[in-house]
Amino acid sequence: MSARPIHVWFDAETTVRCPNFDRMVEAGVIITDSDLVELARYSSLVEPGALGRERLAGCPEALAMHTESGLLDALNSEALPALRDVEREIVALVDAFTDQPAVLSGSGVAAFDLQFIRQQTPQLTSRLEYWTHDIGHLRREWKRATGTELVTANQHKPHRALIDIDLHLIEARAFREVLTEAGAVVGSTAALTLAT
Repeated sequence: MSARPIHVWFDAETTVRCPNFDRMVEAGVIITDSDLVELARYSSLVEPGALGRERLAGCPEALAMHTESGLLDALNSEALPALRDVEREIVALVDAFTDQPAVLSGSGVAAFDLQFIRQQTPQLTSRLEYWTHDIGHLRREWKRATGTELVTANQHKPHRALIDIDLHLIEARAFREVLTEAGAVVGSTAALTLAT
């Protein structure tokens, strides 16, 4: 088991956006170490139940998105596991790598996914740190500061959980590289300042 933080890169596709009424319909997880090296991955469709299906049918935007991604066809083509079973498998995966709280990571996880996790998956919630690693915050700050995108990986997300996480990791690794290089420059400058 790792003594360094383990990151749980998470993405959920949902019926609509309200965790009190809506349901996860797909959950994806990629476990990485703190250097963003992939250790494991998991994804599963989730049975949304009658209320979830009703909510999805009543939201043209979500219905169109899940139709275009192929998720709607997948949801209608097979028997699906309950969320509690999917949660159990995700927690077991986290437990395989650490007995410490893991860092919830991704893009939009602080504002969106975490609401669903807290509301609908208490066992997973108990395995997470109180803070998140949300690459979306860095993306927005970079664009505000530079007027550009560091990478374009997220411009055409297919809205399928595991593929979206792969794109978030491309972005996270690019930011890690830029920040590492900037840190070296800042460190060198600070050392020169102290020496003079």
